[in-house]
Amino acid sequence: MTVQELFKSLSFDEIAIALQQTHFRDVENFIGQSAEYKMAYDQLCHIVPKGDGGEVTFEVVSPESRVNPKVKAIVANNVEGQCWEDILQKEFIRPTDINVTDAEMVGAILWGATFYGFTPHSMDRCFDSYFNDDSPFATQAYRLGIREMLPYIKDKAERSELKKLCKGNPDGVPCSSETMRYLWERRKRLNRSKRKREYRMSKRQDELWKMNKLYHNVERLRKFGIIETAGFLESLLKQIYQAQSVNDVMLESFAYGKTGRVEYLKELLDTYACEMKGPSDSDSKLTIIIWSSESYPLNSDERKQLLEFLMQFFALQASSIQIVFGVTQAENPEIQIQFISIKDE
Repeated sequence: MTVQELFKSLSFDEIAIALQQTHFRDVENFIGQSAEYKMAYDQLCHIVPKGDGGEVTFEVVSPESRVNPKVKAIVANNVEGQCWEDILQKEFIRPTDINVTDAEMVGAILWGATFYGFTPHSMDRCFDSYFNDDSPFATQAYRLGIREMLPYIKDKAERSELKKLCKGNPDGVPCSSETMRYLWERRKRLNRSKRKREYRMSKRQDELWKMNKLYHNVERLRKFGIIETAGFLESLLKQIYQAQSVNDVMLESFAYGKTGRVEYLKELLDTYACEMKGPSDSDSKLTIIIWSSESYPLNSDERKQLLEFLMQFFALQASSIQIVFGVTQAENPEIQIQFISIKDE
């Protein structure tokens, strides 16, 4: 049996119940927070498989290696970071040495397949930002990391190489395992002034990585599409850069003809994102952008239904919500709803 055939043999609710036990035991009402996993499940059930096949095997992480020893952590091998089309073509190998249900196996595959994103294009974005991060904040953070290491490097050639790298545009902090072990031992014996220096540099790096995340949120919005409300995007980008934190969630209507686009999103939010309904923090604001493409625009009835539903769904947060519409250039038949929660400084 292929992975896709195994997926189609189970409902998402069965898989979500298994995930609650194997990966999310500490999460209260996981089903009510599983909208992104539901989207991924619907895609994996309908994407056309391709590739050279292969096998997916399973193992249970030993209790001493788990973050939470109470959780039965099941790992699906040969899944994480791979194209979904290739995963679906693989044969799954039912383990004979451990007691695992079909739902637990599918849950492990779903968790591994979505490790870098819940849609193929969000995975591409993740890999692109990781391997081709041209953000000025990332460059500054890497330079600071190199400067933090330099006082402890004894090898002159290695010091010279690091200094040259620091003057350019580093895309990481190169360091051998031997050097890392040496640094770790040296840092245990730092005097007070050097510990204060390390602390300041660490806090500065944390701030740079925070700004790097905000930078990518802003750039993604700039390139994604056009907001219908004039001047709204510029105001939103300013709020993002001044925020203490930003949480960005994108839901899409992967209905595949079984229901309408709006009906899919309403069910997704009502059943699998109901935890979003609760009252927000007093210093948080929620912006909702409803995206559709030029080729598959929203009709007036869809607009009306979505506005009425979202205002009712977020009734407890009505005073801190803005809802706008946007248009993308992509040839995407789905409706995308972007939820941007901004917490002020």
